Amino acid sequence: FTWVGDGTESGTHSVQNDCDYTQAHHNGANYFIRYDNTGTGLYSTDGTQTGTQLVKQLYTGDMSASAGSRHFMDEYNGKLVFATFSGANASQLWISDGTDAGTMQLAEYGGDYIINPIVHKTAGGKYFFCVSSNPQNISYLAVTDGTVSGTKLVNEDFDMGVITDPYSVHEFGSKLYYTQIGTNGATLCYTDGTEAGSGKVAGGMLTPASIVPIFGTINNEMYFIGPNSTFGTELSRLFDFPLNVASIKEPAELLLYPNPAN
Repeated sequence: FTWVGDGTESGTHSVQNDCDYTQAHHNGANYFIRYDNTGTGLYSTDGTQTGTQLVKQLYTGDMSASAGSRHFMDEYNGKLVFATFSGANASQLWISDGTDAGTMQLAEYGGDYIINPIVHKTAGGKYFFCVSSNPQNISYLAVTDGTVSGTKLVNEDFDMGVITDPYSVHEFGSKLYYTQIGTNGATLCYTDGTEAGSGKVAGGMLTPASIVPIFGTINNEMYFIGPNSTFGTELSRLFDFPLNVASIKEPAELLLYPNPAN
């Protein structure tokens, strides 16, 4: 269900059922995805049942089994970018200005590939999202500039590996930083949305396998926290942008947890 509330019991009520978790506020209205036995639809609401309406039918067919699915919807360059499911295990990326005519599909992924809602982030004026391959259990970073021709996989040589929830990405210096998770650990990678502008940050493995660092920025420097098999949990920073990873202090002083050792 989609609900609206004014902070009181009497002022709290539902406006629509069979809704996706995917919702966003745009131009004074709330937008959401609804799956039901007629298909997949983009809806808008002003918080009242009479003011809740279908913006565009995105797929026609019984999609009631997908009700309550979790995808993403974000504002990007004055529009909404969002992902949906359709029949035959396919997923689509869409962009919308909030009208039927202004809503169009940017890409569709089916067969062995599907949009993974675990990553969606704007960096350097581009919108990044994740596409997962089922047979290889590998995820890839994809990018869009809001056009069909500008929607693509970034670079398959620098995939995201086997990602698990939660997953952390971080914008810094007009680039998107993410971790490539392999069997031996997580390696820090970066991209500006082009194949030539993608690579691995020197410094080796950051954390044990399946553990993702937490990123943050202060004083125009990027820091990240991640477990280290030798020293415990380390706080590290990026320097000589964007080439190297270095510890801030000597290893003996980097132990954040457990501290004390017991």
